[in-house]
Amino acid sequence: MAQTALVDQDIEAGRQFVRLLDMIGIKAHAAFWLYRSDTERWRLVIVCDEAEKGSRDLYLRTIKAGSTMGLGMVEFQAPSSRFYQTFSKNMHVDGRSEVRVSQSTFEGIYIEDALIYRLSAA
Repeated sequence: MAQTALVDQDIEAGRQFVRLLDMIGIKAHAAFWLYRSDTERWRLVIVCDEAEKGSRDLYLRTIKAGSTMGLGMVEFQAPSSRFYQTFSKNMHVDGRSEVRVSQSTFEGIYIEDALIYRLSAA
């Protein structure tokens, strides 16, 4: 069985990963932990323009920059993704604080649990 609780160590690792992206010039429109009950896993979702071209180069850039985040935990999405388009129309988080969203539905997209670091308008 996978980890169903988001632990402090992962929350801090997510913060550090978002800071690393900022430092290497990857602008994250959104960064949040998302729990998926179908896999019973938390994923750190990063929405950025570079994801339109694919994730391989993004993973390589973060590894070269010294990321210790397990890449199996990170999912890059393009700003055109339906999830981001819907989520960002309904909520905004400026990055100065974190927001938890649980058991919520936005235009037919169910969020079981999420911890949002940053979520800008689409």
